[in-house]
Amino acid sequence: KYRQKVWKLLLEVYYVSANCYKDLLENGVSEYHKDIVHDSTISLFDDGKDSYKATLKQMQRVLNSFVWLHAEKTTLTSTATVFISKLLLRHQPAHWKFTYVTTMSFLAVPFITILPELDAFFTFTTFIRHCCPLYAQPNLLGAHCGVKLLDVCLKIVDPELSGYLRGKGLTADIFAFKGTNAVSSGVKGYLYTYPSKEISTLSALVQPLSEALHLWDVMIAFGVHLNILFNLAQLVKRRTKILSSTSPIHLIRSPPPLDALSTINLAFQLIDILPSKTYLQLVRHPYDETIAHELGVDVPESEQDEFIGDDTESDG
Repeated sequence: KYRQKVWKLLLEVYYVSANCYKDLLENGVSEYHKDIVHDSTISLFDDGKDSYKATLKQMQRVLNSFVWLHAEKTTLTSTATVFISKLLLRHQPAHWKFTYVTTMSFLAVPFITILPELDAFFTFTTFIRHCCPLYAQPNLLGAHCGVKLLDVCLKIVDPELSGYLRGKGLTADIFAFKGTNAVSSGVKGYLYTYPSKEISTLSALVQPLSEALHLWDVMIAFGVHLNILFNLAQLVKRRTKILSSTSPIHLIRSPPPLDALSTINLAFQLIDILPSKTYLQLVRHPYDETIAHELGVDVPESEQDEFIGDDTESDG
């Protein structure tokens, strides 16, 4: 019951402005509205309750307002302009571009779920800008680095499991972002990544949501880099079944319900196994572009890949 207050305190969201949010809403729908409507209906689980449609509309308003907040032509009152200038005060590289990307609807789910709409907007905005800005850039650089780091960490923590998955054509490198087909066909550039959705959405789509929120409690307290270790822990916990399977992709694509406590405990144990350099790369990859260079990750400036699309795969 304290989650709302704790998240806001940890993210240093001490003030919100109803007038500012109202001004953003009065700009109407953004140029990304169709994408937002499509993605929000996918990301938000329809539990059959009357509140579903209302929550869906709240998410769409929050995401459209996020776009308007960073748009060049936004109508605002002088009071709202002052408040927004404080919200955007922290220095960030001029070439960073904050707009709507596909995975953002998933990243908004935890905030929409636990916070009133006004608080959700300002808390979500602060989280995106200051905790994982590279996950929200048009080229999704943070997610690309996250997938690469998972591959690196798995090879260190469990070389046998890493080698087995690679032998099946299952890798977590950058080519995973090109598609989920041709898993074992040997087609260059089309290698399947087992956790790409979980990495790019910071595990916000993991079920049940009540357990996923425990992961988010830890990430907001200690850093979103821990999401890589949560996914690593999930793989390590199921290593015996994966190693004994001739088609491990089906096990990986159909994980059991999340047990947050055991996943968190194992993830923190895995930290001790990682070299300090690798762990530092983990910590910095959500906001430090130099990590991409260190990892050899290179993506086009405006690339926005599809994470939530076709789930078809061949046996591997």
